[in-house]
Amino acid sequence: MIIHFFVADDHDETVYGHIDRDAGKAAAILGQLYDVCDKISDTTGRGRHVSAIHWKPYILAAYAVYDEIYSALNEVQKRRFLHVFREWNDGMIAECFDIKSKRQFANLDEYIEVRGKSIATMPLIHLIEYADNLYVPEPEWNHPSMRALFAHLNRALIICNDMYSFEKELLDAGGRPDGVYNIVAAFAQIEGISLEESMHRLVDENERAESAALKVFDEIEGSEWASHDTRLFARRALYIIGGHWKSIKYDFTGRVALITGSSAGIGAATAILLAKSGAQVVITGRNADNIDKVCKQCTEVSPKGLKAVPVVADVTKEADLDRLLATTVQTCGQLDILVNNVGFTSLCPFTDEHFMQNFRSVMDTNLNSIVYLTKISVEYLEKTNGSVINMSSVLGLITAPMMTSYCMSKVALDMFTKCMAVELGPKRIRVNSINAGLVGNTNFFKTNFGATDAQESAMAEHMENLLPVGRLGDSLDVANTVAYLASNEGSFVTGTNLLLDGGHMAANVGHNIGFR
Repeated sequence: MIIHFFVADDHDETVYGHIDRDAGKAAAILGQLYDVCDKISDTTGRGRHVSAIHWKPYILAAYAVYDEIYSALNEVQKRRFLHVFREWNDGMIAECFDIKSKRQFANLDEYIEVRGKSIATMPLIHLIEYADNLYVPEPEWNHPSMRALFAHLNRALIICNDMYSFEKELLDAGGRPDGVYNIVAAFAQIEGISLEESMHRLVDENERAESAALKVFDEIEGSEWASHDTRLFARRALYIIGGHWKSIKYDFTGRVALITGSSAGIGAATAILLAKSGAQVVITGRNADNIDKVCKQCTEVSPKGLKAVPVVADVTKEADLDRLLATTVQTCGQLDILVNNVGFTSLCPFTDEHFMQNFRSVMDTNLNSIVYLTKISVEYLEKTNGSVINMSSVLGLITAPMMTSYCMSKVALDMFTKCMAVELGPKRIRVNSINAGLVGNTNFFKTNFGATDAQESAMAEHMENLLPVGRLGDSLDVANTVAYLASNEGSFVTGTNLLLDGGHMAANVGHNIGFR
């Protein structure tokens, strides 16, 4: 069953998809549609002119597609599709009806022509704009290149699965590609062709649309007239045309993430997850071979094959940090996400003759480098409403024997996070930190304290028995938390020291981190 909702707004006039109330599912969806429209109105001044997301009178503001794909109709928009599907599944209910004129339209093209409005796009693109709270200026919205991109987007096969909530779909920016469903059979019935021929024609149509859109995208990306939001919008549209919303929990399409200490461990896991979620990532560390390995992994999982950017750098050297940021901006054009993940520790009693050397070394890596890199990144992050995530520790909250330098660096980092959240908030930059507990798959004891494999295993088992969750953390646990804080879903979170410790603090495990 295909259901299209066409919703517009102009002085309380509504154009909507006529729903056959005998279809229970459709009636339920209609109720969801009304709820969403009410919510939009309540939060945007009764839905008149929503400048924040640039809706215009009569713009198609919302749509829903169930079990089938709206794009199937793109190929045959000039045909009267209502009768073709009347007997399909539970019955086709896709009439478009204008309350004011009492006129029923056969399809969207006819509706656009009669209304005399230039609506050249399906609602999906407006949902993209809504979800990311993008503002595309009027001249750019109507630029010939943007209109051409919309036209190609309309030809693409956006394959959607069932949506549990229309409101969720709206906030999610439209389609969640999942599978072909009955589109091949539906198109075969419309065209009077075989299933095999239908399949090939639909695939060819999508490939042509994607190829044409890519050329337009390159033009927009390289232009001087397109603002950041316009370019991000174009990237997301191209990403959707490619059908890459299939298995992605977070969507960082068009965003650039710089992750320090990303040649191994938590940093590498974070980079791979962000790359898998559509971001272009910058990998940095001191070991070129490890950097290349992580870059290769990131490129392999990138939905669009975006190449990760490798930068060998020592974060304790300001010149290296300057070069790291310059390479990021020059190569990627922007910076959206800064993950200050780099850090290390070593055991050193306060009374040790080498303590001050240890203290300076730890502070240079764990604190000073982060302060400096964040400072020089601000001018780029404010252009993208960026997010900064600092990697802290539970040892910023409790003491640990012979780890004074490390604990002090994390306490300072937590306060730096809070101060920056307040100071950079007006620039629309969010700053958070993660107070991580012990992560088991990073060879923590072996790397930091020279433990043997047997000691590492024994210490890990000891800690597992102490933690309420019964296991150590995993680098992916931290990576997922970074992704949340950097995502739209975490857009209301800033100035937070997020505790990610498996119950370490709640169980009062204290500084007993497993030494024997």
